[in-house]
Amino acid sequence: MSKHTVLSPLKHDGEDYAEGDQVELKAKEAQALVEAQVVSKATKAEPAEAKK
Repeated sequence: MSKHTVLSPLKHDGEDYAEGDQVELKAKEAQALVEAQVVSKATKAEPAEAKK
């Protein structure tokens, strides 16, 4: 799964997402939504916090 930024309102798996929200999608789900310009291409993963 990959994280994407929502570009226009989206309802996915029963949850509402507003513009700017992050949503995790499977590759097939993401492809159609990226092509429709509903979500951005996958965003880079946040680096894990360093353990102290």
